[in-house]
Amino acid sequence: MAGTIGEYGVGDRRLMWRLDPLRQASLVNDDAVAGGRVELGPAHWVLLALVLWRHPFPRDELLQLLWPGAPAAGARNNLKQRVFQLHRRMARARLVLLGDILKPGPDLGGFLLPDEAAWAKDPERSAGPFLVGPDIGDAPKLREAIDAVRAHLQAARIRALRGFLEEASRRGDAWQALVYSAHLLELDPCSDVAVRRRMQLLYAEGRVPEALDAYRAFEGRLLRETLGEAEAETRALAAEIEAALRAGSRVPGSRLSVSLLRPPLFVGRGTELRRLRMACSARRVAVILGDLGIGKSRLVQESLATETRALFIKIRPGETGIPFGALSRLVREARDKAPGIGIEAWRSQLAKILPEVGVPAPDQGPVGVHLLWQALRGYFAAVGAAAVTTAIVVEDLHFGDDGTLDALEQLLGYDAGDTIAWVVTSRHPEPGSRAEALVASLVRSSFADVMALQALGVDEVVELMGAMDLGRLPVRSLAAQLQRRVGGNPLFLLEALKYLAEDAALPKDPADLTIHVPPTALALAQARLSRLSARAQQVAQVAAVADIDFTAALLEAVLDRSLLDLSAAAGELERAGIMRGTEFTSDLMQEAAERSIPSLVLPEFHRRVASALHPSGCPPARLAHHWREAGASIEAGKCFHEAAVAAWRAARGSEASEMFANAASCFEVCGERALQFQSRQQRIATLRHSDDLAHALRDAQSLLELAESDEERALACLSLARVRMDLGDPRAALASLAGTERLVYGCSNESLRFDFEMHMSNALIYTGEWDEARRHLVRAREWLDTDADDTAQRRMTYHAALATLKQFTGPVEDAEENLRTACILALEAQDLAMLHLLRNNLAQVLLRRGKASEALPLARSMRTLGDELGMGGTARIVGTVTLGAACLASGHYIEGLRTLEPLLQESEPASVWHETARTVLATIWIRLSQPAKAQHLLRVADDALAGHPALKAQRTFTRIELALAQDRNPDRDAIAFALRDAETSKQPNLVVSLHWHCRAALGDRTSSASFERICADALESGFDAAAALGQTMLAAWALSEGNPQASAQHAKTAMKVWPDIDIITVYKPAVYLELYRVFAALGDLSSATRVLGLAMGWLRSRALPDLPEPLRARFLGAHSTNRALRRLATDA
Repeated sequence: MAGTIGEYGVGDRRLMWRLDPLRQASLVNDDAVAGGRVELGPAHWVLLALVLWRHPFPRDELLQLLWPGAPAAGARNNLKQRVFQLHRRMARARLVLLGDILKPGPDLGGFLLPDEAAWAKDPERSAGPFLVGPDIGDAPKLREAIDAVRAHLQAARIRALRGFLEEASRRGDAWQALVYSAHLLELDPCSDVAVRRRMQLLYAEGRVPEALDAYRAFEGRLLRETLGEAEAETRALAAEIEAALRAGSRVPGSRLSVSLLRPPLFVGRGTELRRLRMACSARRVAVILGDLGIGKSRLVQESLATETRALFIKIRPGETGIPFGALSRLVREARDKAPGIGIEAWRSQLAKILPEVGVPAPDQGPVGVHLLWQALRGYFAAVGAAAVTTAIVVEDLHFGDDGTLDALEQLLGYDAGDTIAWVVTSRHPEPGSRAEALVASLVRSSFADVMALQALGVDEVVELMGAMDLGRLPVRSLAAQLQRRVGGNPLFLLEALKYLAEDAALPKDPADLTIHVPPTALALAQARLSRLSARAQQVAQVAAVADIDFTAALLEAVLDRSLLDLSAAAGELERAGIMRGTEFTSDLMQEAAERSIPSLVLPEFHRRVASALHPSGCPPARLAHHWREAGASIEAGKCFHEAAVAAWRAARGSEASEMFANAASCFEVCGERALQFQSRQQRIATLRHSDDLAHALRDAQSLLELAESDEERALACLSLARVRMDLGDPRAALASLAGTERLVYGCSNESLRFDFEMHMSNALIYTGEWDEARRHLVRAREWLDTDADDTAQRRMTYHAALATLKQFTGPVEDAEENLRTACILALEAQDLAMLHLLRNNLAQVLLRRGKASEALPLARSMRTLGDELGMGGTARIVGTVTLGAACLASGHYIEGLRTLEPLLQESEPASVWHETARTVLATIWIRLSQPAKAQHLLRVADDALAGHPALKAQRTFTRIELALAQDRNPDRDAIAFALRDAETSKQPNLVVSLHWHCRAALGDRTSSASFERICADALESGFDAAAALGQTMLAAWALSEGNPQASAQHAKTAMKVWPDIDIITVYKPAVYLELYRVFAALGDLSSATRVLGLAMGWLRSRALPDLPEPLRARFLGAHSTNRALRRLATDA
């Protein structure tokens, strides 16, 4: 290979190859001529990985790994062939030395591990998996060896990354330290050291919630991996951060980062930078054009950063009226830089602009001007020849006086022997000015390299922001907003970032950030517009008013001119960088265009735009805006009302509420009182579904004042009753409906009768007057049967109310059927908000009936629907709690934790539903044998549950479970109070469960005729889970009292129901064990065997589906009933 460039060798020297563990089957060297990387086959790659990992490597041991079971001679021959093929593939490079002991050859340098530069440049690639593949096949020992290589490299990577993290922390580079900490957690996700370091970094940056989120995620990982709990030091740090969050403390803010004053990264100007450097090297003229703040000066500074002989002159705004003002400073700067250059040949001419050098030559008119230009050219040629300066930079040409600009035109166009590079920067000059003429001549010339700087794009803004220390600001989500608002101008971008960095109260949603725009930016945008032709300004004004609806057809209609007549104006806007197609280049330009419209003319613009958009099917909300700005209130009100109805049907409650309010306001302005009443009434409905009940109550009370006719008074009373029902006060709702019956049945609007009957029945259901509620529902049904205008919406309302009544009075299977019918009708009526509510109620009914496998997918789909509809407030919280309860019932405990924990971490005021979530979450922790976590959750007062006896009973029930899990006896009074609340709220599941615990914990039989009636009612009403548990208890009690016939009857009744119940509870194995004992004692071995088979099937396949297998096994073995069942199965 000597003297040649081989395939993988250069000249007469060898290359050092290294195995890249971040890529499969590759060898790498540092020589660019050699190509740098060679792809290998899996067999060669495995061989090199093993030799590098463990050297010297005994040959016989390696042969057993690679060819287990093969004859020794054949395996040795295979190894020789493999090494020979590898060396031939690598142009005879010696990578492996054969012998009894294998060693790396002189050309194999080891593994290519990432160094600090690689991490800083591309941390994601360096964080990738090591030694991916290859397919080892049926070779367990080889697989173990490869796994050992991976572990060795992983440990090296973790050590390196920890070093990089600490180095970044010492430098004060918080952003880079956080990047390293995130990658360290990816590599070692269960490391207390790694999570503590990340928590400390986030806390120091003031990102306290994120620090707590990191700890909670770490806790979840430990639980899933069954690794116990976090170390004491980690828990203490989390407690300290949580205490700081509760106290509302903040990490003290610092002054603005230096990176905001001068960004450390120069982005988006790579092409221009190369062109400018080439122009300076070739001693040509470079012209840089761009708006204020676009980066002209920074580009020049970056290009000439290492040039010590450059001469800089910046023309000042005040020099416009001073003849030769800037030119005189330029010549003085040159003389100061080159004092040794004599000026005798040009003294008299130069004295015209530098009085201090001598007596100026007499004025000779045009000849004298020509002589001055010759003197300037001669002087600067001498300066260039002496190599005193290699580049002259003239900034802000647009501020120059006419004399200076004339002189520069002569100097820039004169061939000075290619000894000086001229760099000129300028904004877009005023039309008709001398500066505009000079810039235009430079653009047309052949000797100037002209560069027009454009605004930064979104990717470039992201890159720029990523290089700056922005603290808590969300870089990626904020970049697009900033680029759109300020048009990608770097100066305005930095000003906006400074404003945001100094703002202590940042909103949670980046979309809610207010982007501050410097006044200079708006003034600049207005000045750019003012330089355009009148027709171009008109086009921009129409585009600003029409906004996203701006099209060529709209432009023709508004200005009443053909598109051909307007094409020149549109082209002018594009050339000026104000518009790109039908869009403005930035919000700033659009705002400037809109402000340029005189206030007297602006309504006419909006009227013409609205008239042109109306036939095109424009969304009514946008039409309404134009009609309102045009002063056409009636048209605006109708459009707002149409938009509100559309938003309401799409379940966008907040938007609908705002649109109805706008419609009512417009109708009030034009005196349409009836339409105003209708819009305000509909707004109350949207406020109710958006959980803005305070405003809904206020609007409902004021609606009564607006009503004039009996029909309007009835409608107002019904609206007020609805709101009071939503507020949880059915008696106040009944008071609002008092006297309404006379108004309803006395007016001509018969549909009000149905609404009145439904409101009365709903209020009466929740006050416990069920017979009276049933009477009103019968009247509502009669109206539905006879009304010709029967709608899906009304039938849905009727079935939903009937389902609510059946949940209290039974049978509950009828409630389930009514809810399913109501869901179908909600789909037919396209009422997605009501569909969400009905599905939630259906899932709760299914849970009460023990149908967890049906309730869980329904709850999941309901939550997905809520997310798609953007539902918030109580609707979102209720859906989350229902899903958590379904996860608890079906044994999907981990999913339940992930669902409910974020809800309790919210800063919103705790509601009854938050407390319900707390109860469910505590129950899940009890099921997972984590009573300490459950006890922490239950250390709260139950004030929020006042007025909700069922929820209070459930909370007490959970505390009883906790006491049993901690081997403590529950309080008898607590059991009695819980029983009372459960019976009051008609909750047979809770009643029976509490009786079960009462018996198990206290050995106190509370069975009586009342309990037998409760169990019978549960069976009759469709509460299958309660019925099965109750019948099991009755069977055991009857057996203990010597009544085998009653025991057998109760046990067989339980068996009819219990196998069909798929709800996962702590009772399931205990009930199976109890029934087994009953049947065994009764001598019914067939039934006993069947019970045992059902129990073992449940234990093996259906319990705790989403727990990791080790935790699942530990959980199933934890309960004495499960162990007893397994012993019985073994005995059987």
